[in-house]
Amino acid sequence: MTAEPNREPRSDPAFWSIAIAAGVTAGLATGVLEAAATVIAKLGFNGAKGFGLQFWWMAPVAEATVFGLGAVGLAVVLAVVPVRHRWGVLAGALAAGAALSMALFANRLDRYACVLLALGLGFRAWQVLRHRPAPDPRRLWRWNAALAGVVLLGVPVGLVLRPGGGPSGPAGDRPNVLLLVLDTEGADALHLYGYPRRTSDALDALAPSAVVFNQAYATAPWTLPSHGSLFTGRHAHELSGGFRTPLDDAYPTIAEVLRGAGYRTAGFVANLRFVNREFGLARGFERYDDYPTVPSEVLMASSVVRSAVLRPRVRRLLGYHDIIARKRAPAVTASFLSWLKEKDDRPWFAFLNYWDAHEPYLPEPGDVTRFAAAGPSDYRRADYRLRETILHQGSRKRMAPEVRQAERDRYDASVAAVDRSLALLFDELARRGELDRTIVVVTADHGEEHGERGEFTHAHSVNPAVLRIPLVIRYPAKVPSGRRIDSTVSLRSVPATVLELAGVPAPATMAPGLDRYWLDSTTPAEPAVSSLFHEGDSSFSVVLGAMQYQVFKGVERLFPLAAEGADLVNLVRDPHHAATVARGRELLDSLLGAVP
Repeated sequence: MTAEPNREPRSDPAFWSIAIAAGVTAGLATGVLEAAATVIAKLGFNGAKGFGLQFWWMAPVAEATVFGLGAVGLAVVLAVVPVRHRWGVLAGALAAGAALSMALFANRLDRYACVLLALGLGFRAWQVLRHRPAPDPRRLWRWNAALAGVVLLGVPVGLVLRPGGGPSGPAGDRPNVLLLVLDTEGADALHLYGYPRRTSDALDALAPSAVVFNQAYATAPWTLPSHGSLFTGRHAHELSGGFRTPLDDAYPTIAEVLRGAGYRTAGFVANLRFVNREFGLARGFERYDDYPTVPSEVLMASSVVRSAVLRPRVRRLLGYHDIIARKRAPAVTASFLSWLKEKDDRPWFAFLNYWDAHEPYLPEPGDVTRFAAAGPSDYRRADYRLRETILHQGSRKRMAPEVRQAERDRYDASVAAVDRSLALLFDELARRGELDRTIVVVTADHGEEHGERGEFTHAHSVNPAVLRIPLVIRYPAKVPSGRRIDSTVSLRSVPATVLELAGVPAPATMAPGLDRYWLDSTTPAEPAVSSLFHEGDSSFSVVLGAMQYQVFKGVERLFPLAAEGADLVNLVRDPHHAATVARGRELLDSLLGAVP
């Protein structure tokens, strides 16, 4: 039997080898270009791209897998429906795929424009190659070996991008330090601070042997500047960190100071949006675990896969609304405990960031009904980004009451799930005999709004719900047990507190520590200053006793801290509060006047 006129034969084993080899070649080449562009952006433009250092090999592997499978699929189609110039069709399709992947990676064009551009380039490739003979697959595999060698050359680049820690001197007989950040967990969400639901059993059990600050405030209502203050002891408005700008090295961090004093240092973070090493928080850490090396993370390194998975329609079709490769509290705790087993005689400083309570509120299946029956959630207007799933303020405010309550139930369940991991962590440290010789600090970077003043989530306001945070400090050798301190304090005082307890001199750039509050009950409270810079607007908060003075997008406001409701009466013109307003103005003027 002869082949159809002007058609290539259905059965051609050589073409299968060519298809696989060509697909892998196109994928590797595309992935290498994307990885190189990412490294250049990181090194040359200080750009945060949302990927870990593993991207230098993940992108080529992911693209080679996607293109290889695509080439095999197309080869199957071409075998079922034989066509003329089969190699030209395959080459055109691979060229179109490479062009689409690069255009999506650049993220500068509309998706439909990317598709049209890719189709045009693919058609042109077909025109050029359709009359040419297919290449020898052995030659393609030699190209693949060369591209794999290029990928391996990325190893030294990855090592260069890792944070430096500076020399580590002898630590002597100093305590360990454990800094726990309950990301997105405000004080109002914890039973320890009066919330009726039992969301904080582990902290409730820890409090009798610790100092609890009842009025601790974050320096910003979102992650990066708040963590920056926690690490450097500076006000948020003094730091470089922004939504697209990493924290610079203008001020030393607590990890750098402790490592210089002889500590082994490690960070284990779940917030891959702003607590990753790209945003400058890894300075001083010998080890910093951020992006996980898991299959889903590898696949997300492919531009085409990432673009498809982040589409709301695709998410609704799949019924999957969580953050890809999200780290849960047990994974963070397990990584830390595994690191702790490594043989090292130095005292250690460990920073753990838990992110379960961050939007979207999707606790593990066993926790969903902890506080209420599983209710509805509304993701019809969700915005899916690389590291976030966001329901915008407008969507939140239009939620029906039962949906809003279901969201709060899920949030509370997520908070309780983190607390359960804390219980396991404290128990394990106690079992190992480490707990009582460890300075334990439990705090948060900010809280979360659930409509208390008509706002939702965080990073939109400077209201108390997003600024008041938990702060618990335990170290039996130097910290009294069972003390609650009502004075207003700032998160920026934590690093100096830890260093003083550890017997390590704190840099002069850090705010004074908090030990003065438990050593002298007459110590006056310090005003807690917080700030928010977003899309050209600036907002500030000053907590003064039971009142909060705000300058929100240029408008002065004064409210009682405990006040709730969407239509609060602004007391800034009330003569009874003139002294408080004047104090707030004076404080902001003195602070902002000294800062560029």
